[in-house]
Amino acid sequence: MKMIISSHIPKTAGMSFSKALQDAYRGRLLLDYEDYTTSLFLRHKIVRVKNRWEVFLRREEIYRKYDVIHGHFALNKYNLLFKELNYCAFFREPIARCVSQYIFWKKHPELINDNSQLKKMIESNMDFESFSQQKDQRVFYRIFLGSVPVDKLSFIGLTEAYEDSLRLFKNIFGKELMVCNENRSISDGYLEVSKDEINSRVVKEAQKDNDFIYDQARRRFEYLLKIHS
Repeated sequence: MKMIISSHIPKTAGMSFSKALQDAYRGRLLLDYEDYTTSLFLRHKIVRVKNRWEVFLRREEIYRKYDVIHGHFALNKYNLLFKELNYCAFFREPIARCVSQYIFWKKHPELINDNSQLKKMIESNMDFESFSQQKDQRVFYRIFLGSVPVDKLSFIGLTEAYEDSLRLFKNIFGKELMVCNENRSISDGYLEVSKDEINSRVVKEAQKDNDFIYDQARRRFEYLLKIHS
């Protein structure tokens, strides 16, 4: 079977999916959360280059030991395995995802050294509208897709259709994944950001690119449901 490469896009139910993968694949799952994917700190850019080079050096070992790789990384990171791969990712309605990211970072300022974007947000005391307009937030989905187009993903999950997504995974890969209690409400964070901010023209314009990709992902999800029913 082709190896599964699963990018955990933050705030899309990826932790729940990660726990489900751990239960199903156990020792055959490699968790990769060391890329600092959205950070622009120079030290983190260097880490990403070194990590990608390590994939190349360890490619035979990785293929021998693992069936699934899941974590915070751009999907094209593992192209250096030089094998056919099953690319996978969960997506979420972009403004809902952005709200959840904003609230999470506000609640965890101790992570300031882990991400240049968080540092900027905390130090300038950004409101949600300003946060949604930051460059990384505008192209968030593109960062995690890397050079892999949506129509090349073997599996797509939608946060808003989490249980249907797990059934789709089983139909494609033959592995039943358990629904984890850690899967939080898709409305998390909305009580802490005003409806006026969420529905503002500025936010909708800022998330236009993510919305375009989300629409592609939703249509791909529906297509996969049909052919793997």
